[in-house]
Amino acid sequence: MISNLLIPLVYKLYIYFPKKKILIRYINMKHRLPYHIIKLRPWPITSAIKAIFIALGLINLFHFNSPTLLLLKRLSILLSIFQWWRDEIREATYIGKHTLRVQIGLKLGIILFITREICFFFAFLSIFS
Repeated sequence: MISNLLIPLVYKLYIYFPKKKILIRYINMKHRLPYHIIKLRPWPITSAIKAIFIALGLINLFHFNSPTLLLLKRLSILLSIFQWWRDEIREATYIGKHTLRVQIGLKLGIILFITREICFFFAFLSIFS
C-alpha cells in the first residue's frame, strides 16, 4: 500500500527532475529491504473491540448474573486469534514473506519475552521471602 503511494511520487520527481538516480534508488531500495510491509489486517481492531465487549460481559455477569455475553465474546475473540495466527502462518510458510532477518527477530522477541517473564517471576517471589 505504501509502495503504491510512493511510485507516483517517484515518477513525478523523475518527470520534474530528470535524474535517473532517484528512480533507480527507489527500485533498488524496494528489492533490498529485508523486511516486508504487511497489509492492513482487521484482526487488531476487532480483537480490541471484542476485549471491550468481554469487559462489558464481565460487568453483565457481576450485575445481572448472566454469562451469555461473556461466553459469546470469549468464543469470538478466540476465533479472531485463530484467524490472526492463520494469516501469520500463511505469510510465513506459503507466501514466504518471512526472511531470515524476520525469523531471527521473531525468535529473539520470544526469547526476550520468556526472559522478562522469568525475571518478573523471581522479582515477585523475592517480595514475599
